[in-house]
Amino acid sequence: MKSKEMISRAWAVTNNKKVIAVVSMKASATVDFEEYSKTVLDCLSLVGAVCTGALYKIGANTFFLNDEDRTISEEGSIDCVCGGAWAAISNNEVISVFPMRVPSFVDFEKYRNAAKDCLSMVGRVQAGELVKTECGIFFNKRKNHKNRNGGDRSETVSMLVY
Repeated sequence: MKSKEMISRAWAVTNNKKVIAVVSMKASATVDFEEYSKTVLDCLSLVGAVCTGALYKIGANTFFLNDEDRTISEEGSIDCVCGGAWAAISNNEVISVFPMRVPSFVDFEKYRNAAKDCLSMVGRVQAGELVKTECGIFFNKRKNHKNRNGGDRSETVSMLVY
């Protein structure tokens, strides 16, 4: 059996044990954690029922382990959150991530605004993609639009998330 390494505590929205959205509880010491927690929970509740647990690394995969059932299954894999995302970045480290993809019943504008407000509490908000590799899940910052001035589009900046 592969070793299980805890990455961080987290909140998640699940549907039949399948993870829809997951947000790490990691926050800087300068942030009021109570206020941050409330903001995260308000945002995630727009998507569905929120549960608490932990993110674990098992081999090359990352899983969410719900505090209530304490089991890890394939449905707990957070691979499904890969794709478009917003991230809070502080000191060149990804602090927290909200996926851009949510179920169709969610008011996307309201969710986007809430997610960005929450992320701005812990870092600078950047748009990008969550990509799974054999080393873990990385956040690739979105490049500047090619028709806009500023920034070098030739280099992709990747940061390890999970």
